Amino acid sequence: MKKFVLVATAVAALAAPVVAAPQAFATDGKAQAHVTTPGKTDNSGGTASAVLDFTGDRTVYYKDWYVNDTCDSNGDGDGLGTWARAIAKYRDGSYGYGSWHKDTRGCGPAGLGFADGQFTASKDIMSAGVQVCLYDSSTQIRCASDMRDNGNT
Repeated sequence: MKKFVLVATAVAALAAPVVAAPQAFATDGKAQAHVTTPGKTDNSGGTASAVLDFTGDRTVYYKDWYVNDTCDSNGDGDGLGTWARAIAKYRDGSYGYGSWHKDTRGCGPAGLGFADGQFTASKDIMSAGVQVCLYDSSTQIRCASDMRDNGNT
């Protein structure tokens, strides 16, 4: 009789409902992307960064925006402009973009800071971040992005 009770208890324990894992949290934090000038192997190009704070399914707050046109190791520029913007990937796989922030002063160690801002969408944001591109006048040359997952979605 004791064996039956032990076996029945073990079977009942295995059949007990599994406790669900806690809900994922948003991965707030810094997003930083660097794009390298075509044909260069060093730091020449552009960098953008911002601290992201996911405040819901469809909203992310961007703080400490920074865009910098970076020089090569000799301190030379590439003659290209550095433009950066917010980027978001939606649940349906499409993308949304914020307005451009530009460093048009030429390369150097000090970039430009921009005002904090909120990116709000009409769709669920699965991930968001920064996109930085090199431009020759108004022609896009090359881009790079860094994104963080939105744990609210």
